[in-house]
Parts: sequence; C-alpha cells; structure tokens
Amino acid sequence: MNEATHRILPSTCWECSAYCGSLVSLGADGRVLKVAPNPASPVSAGAFCVKGIRALPEATYQDARLTHPLRRIGPRGSGQWERVSWDSALDEMADRFAETRARYGAPSLVGAVSGAAFSRGAVMALLMRSLGSPNWMINQDLCGGCRGVSDKVTGLAITGGEDIPNAACVLLVGRNPAAADPPQWIELKRAKARGARVVVIDPFRTQAAELADLWLRPEPGTDAAIALAMIRHLVVEGAWDRDFVARHTHGFAALAERAARYTPEVAAAITGVPAADIRRAAEYYAAGPACFVSGHGIDAASNGVQTFRAFHALVAISGNLDRPGGNRRSKRPPGFRTWMDLLHDPRFRLPEAVERRTIGADRFPSGPGRAAGRPPATSSVLEAMLTGTPYPVRAMVASGVNIAVMYPDTRRTLRALASLDFLCVAAQTMTPTAAVADLVLPKTTGLEEEEVALSPKGPCITYTAAVAPPVGRRAATSPSPSACSTGCGRAARSPPSCCPGGTRRRSTPS
Repeated sequence: MNEATHRILPSTCWECSAYCGSLVSLGADGRVLKVAPNPASPVSAGAFCVKGIRALPEATYQDARLTHPLRRIGPRGSGQWERVSWDSALDEMADRFAETRARYGAPSLVGAVSGAAFSRGAVMALLMRSLGSPNWMINQDLCGGCRGVSDKVTGLAITGGEDIPNAACVLLVGRNPAAADPPQWIELKRAKARGARVVVIDPFRTQAAELADLWLRPEPGTDAAIALAMIRHLVVEGAWDRDFVARHTHGFAALAERAARYTPEVAAAITGVPAADIRRAAEYYAAGPACFVSGHGIDAASNGVQTFRAFHALVAISGNLDRPGGNRRSKRPPGFRTWMDLLHDPRFRLPEAVERRTIGADRFPSGPGRAAGRPPATSSVLEAMLTGTPYPVRAMVASGVNIAVMYPDTRRTLRALASLDFLCVAAQTMTPTAAVADLVLPKTTGLEEEEVALSPKGPCITYTAAVAPPVGRRAATSPSPSACSTGCGRAARSPPSCCPGGTRRRSTPS
C-alpha cells in the first residue's frame, strides 16, 4: 500500500464492549481500505476479532446498504417503497408522532435502541423525554441485563474490571472469551501459562472449557447452586474477609444461613456436577487472589439476576473486590461523565409522576423502575401494543436494533409491530423490522460514527473516530430517476439486477 495515497487513523471498535483499539487505513478518496488491530491500545494491546476486521468494512460498503430515506407505499411488509428526501422523512416522522401524542397522549410513543451505555441510547431516551414519554426500549434484558441489575443491587460495579493478569484463580462462568473477547482470551491463556488455576462453569464444551484446569458442566440454569456451595465453603473454612464484611456489607448472617444448606452433595444433586469437583472449585477460588469472569450464559437464564447475585456475593465476602488479581471496581477520571450519568441527571429527567407510568415499572422495579433508571421491560411494551394495557402504545421509532427477530415468539413481535399506527426504523439494511415499517431511514455504521466511552479494562477513556463519511449523504442531494422496489436505495436497472424480484418505477427525487 502506497503511503502517499493513504493515511492511517487510530480508533476504537465499539461493535461490542471489548472496545478493541484499531488502526484504520483510508484511501485518497476517504474510503476505508483496511481495519487492523492497534498494538498500542491500553485496552486490547493488539488483540482484535474478525468482526472488527472484516464485518465493519463489509457492513459499510455492502451492496444492500440503505442510502436514502424510504416511505412505504404498499401494504405493510409488501416491499413497496418510494424514495423521499431527508426533510420530507423527518417532517413526516414529526407529524405522525404529533398526531399520535395528541390522540393517545405522550406515553403512547416509544423508542427502541440497542443499548443504554452508548450515545445512541442517550439520544433515544432524550428524544422520548422531550416528547413527554418515559418509554424507551433496549435489548439489555437479553444482553447483560441480569448482570446489570445485580451489579446495581449489590453495588459492586465490577463489570469489565476483571484483573486476570494478576489472578491466581480465574472463575469463568457462562463465557467463552475465545469468541466473545479476544483481549480477554489472550489474558486467560497467559494466566494459564504462568500457573493460574482456570475454573470454567459452562454446560457447553467451549475453547475455555478445554483450556481449564477444572470444567464444571452443570445443567443449564443451575449455576447458582454452585455459587452458594462455594459461599458455604468460604464460611465453613473461615476463608471470608471479616474486615470487609464488617465494614462494607449487610446481611452476611442471612447469606451464610442461606448457603449452609448447599453442601457440595446438595449442589451436585441439583446441577449434575460431581461434589468433588464443586469442592475443588471452591478451594481454588478461596486460595485467591481470584477473579470472577461472567458471560451471557447467566443472562440467558430466567433466574439470571439471582444467579449473578450469588456470584457477586461470593466476590464480595471473599476479599476479591478491588483487590489485585480480583475484580476491580469501575473508576473514571475526575469530571468524566458517562452516557448513563447523563440519563440520570435530574435536569434531563421527566417528572416523577410521568416516570412512574413507564410500562413495566410496576412489575419490574429493579429493572425498568425509577430507582434503577432502566428502560421498560420489552415484553410489557409488546403487550401494550397488542392489548392497550396499561395504556395504548401506538407509535415507535427504532434505531440500530432489529427487534422483530430479537425476542421470543417472533410472530407475536411482528403482530405487535404491525398493530402500530406508525413505525419508523433507522437501519443499515432492510432488516425484518425495517421491512414492516412505514418509514425507513438509512443509518450509519461503526466506521461513520463518533463515540467516547469509559473502559474499565485500562482503565481509560476510549475514542471512536468517524473515519469515513456516511455512505449516501452526498447522493441524498441529487435526483435519481428510479428506485428498486425492495428498498436497497440504488437506482433500478432494466431488467433490475440489484435485488431478486426488484421492479422499476418512478420515485420522488432525493
């Protein structure tokens, strides 16, 4: 590659919470030529995954990329669209939301986004609040929600603060960093090479399970019994941190009483794991310093919150909280505020009486309730769309999230979306959710977006640069004589070859 024709920009991939440092090569025309790992990153130290290297450029420059706003002109889901200008699309969105609010009230409006910790989450929440609605959805109930609730309830604030490099024992539960977190996988292999014990609790034979000194293979959803048996071991053997428990916890006696019944034999009967293995896992962890590393395998269970609480209690009483080789609490530079801080700022909150009307807050006070400051339970919002209980939800804007295929019972989710008076979706491609929308807006990718985030792994502040201009921005100002009926946003050919079954027709100049 000729240095005279390209430049390299450091950035951070934020396709997941690993926040791996990247080096992005740009051509003379500003197009991304290559995404590579950055060895100088204090977070990833040169580790990277194929999703960041290959998927980001491919998602940005794929043929199916949406490049113009599209308005539905046929029956919902028919794939019949017309291209419209950004001004026309945004005006229509504002008018339809205003009509819905006037007819049903502000809480009838709902937003949906992928996560609360990113800028798009804050923007969506503030948009809904500006319209008077407390309702916005995220997929954290499927991705880290159980961990997040337990972390908040226990006050540990340890997510992402695993000090594997200094641990004598790594307790890995429901996580396979070989696939989920390349920097963490490298740390784990190095820990194993220097003699650290690796204990894996997972029903599946993952790469981590094969690396482990001890693999506990419980029946799915029974992990909490192992955690309680390990707590019992610490209490019985006197291996708990008395000073920390006395100064920083409450309820230890009740916890010890609860755990007392979970002997290794009782836990074995519940989980299917041999009692000797459970006892050995407890001994490895008790010797410390020990680091608890968790994954979505716990989040996926219906008892995920309580399972996390058991393991979080184990971390707390063992003396491994904020200990070298244990689990560090999240720290930040003085004055730095996260997107979550912004969401909790009283200046940007709705009145308490309005927040109490958040759908699902009465059923899930530790999830969507005001005290936790979390969005509504997804199942409750879908139910409100279908039944009008506790009140109607009639209009939605969804950005960067494909809710049609995210939740159990896809048919029910699609029925809920189809029942809406208005649905606007911002997406990179014509997803199943976008396909049933009234208005579709093209959305940027991770190469076209700017983001600032706090990474507990450094700990440090990471910066994601908008290294490439948004695809379609300049094209949006020039007329196009025709468009493909499938909504890919490109000019149709005769016969149309861009999409199977595409048809040609006149469209509104963009």
